[in-house]
Amino acid sequence: MTGEVPYGGVTITVTTAKGRVVGQGMEGQVQIRALPPVYRRAMGFIDTATTFKITKLWNMQGQEVNLAAPIVVPIHPAP
Repeated sequence: MTGEVPYGGVTITVTTAKGRVVGQGMEGQVQIRALPPVYRRAMGFIDTATTFKITKLWNMQGQEVNLAAPIVVPIHPAP
């Protein structure tokens, strides 16, 4: 599954491995489309068959970003 969402002036792209299921939490790298890169790691879970929620986000210096609310990313099957 893959999807993207604008956040803080950049586009965050989330890609999950095959076999992940709704409700399953995961942590790891996020792909960022911005110059320069702003975020390097995210943690969240697949909320529904079409959404991923980022619950924690870290900047390039390794500091956690204070999220007011989870970031909802629309996802779909990767090509």
